[in-house]
Amino acid sequence: MNKKEKSHPVSKKKQTVGIIVFSIMILLLTGCFNITQHISKEGNDLNVFIKFAVSKSIFEMSSSMGGKKSDDNPCEDIFKYNEESIINGFPKNIEARFVKADNDLECGYEMYMSVDVKSKDYKKLKRSNAPALFPLVGDGEIYIKFPQGEEDGGGDQMSAAFMSTALYRLTVNRNVIDEIESVTFKNADESYDISYIELPDIFIIEVPLAYWIASSSTCELIIK
Repeated sequence: MNKKEKSHPVSKKKQTVGIIVFSIMILLLTGCFNITQHISKEGNDLNVFIKFAVSKSIFEMSSSMGGKKSDDNPCEDIFKYNEESIINGFPKNIEARFVKADNDLECGYEMYMSVDVKSKDYKKLKRSNAPALFPLVGDGEIYIKFPQGEEDGGGDQMSAAFMSTALYRLTVNRNVIDEIESVTFKNADESYDISYIELPDIFIIEVPLAYWIASSSTCELIIK
């Protein structure tokens, strides 16, 4: 097994994609969540899986610290978003569906998307109009845009502690990109070199979500 790890230092256009609303809504709800994404190819089809997961333990901790007990499901605010409200606005050539994820440990959504990379509509996608978190692949590069965060990137110490553990975890099949030289996470003010692990069939990339939440600008992940 070949394992490689690199060092890891501690034009705004309104999107109609519902995933942005969903992302910001989770951000406001808890401040502690994880995003898991997988990118693969099958022929000309680019397949994308995204999972947004909120830990139920955070809701329980918040309730106990406030001295309040409730039988209400704190995930109901998340589940009020239906499929149409989340994926409405995706380009028509992107096939998209989602399923609700709810178990004893977490709640959220799993999204499945697919697009023909040879199609004219996909080739028309640019950095300025690409859906949030949907990868643009071409010329040995993968570009993923993160939606704009809150204007106030601050928060109390408890929120900061929660966010320090939150991750965006991306796995990429090697049939999407064969080699990686660098992974960079950028916002309007800063640029971070991101570590990655190279395995025989996939690359694994993990980005602390604090990099995104701390920024009030649109962020981008660039893999070359």
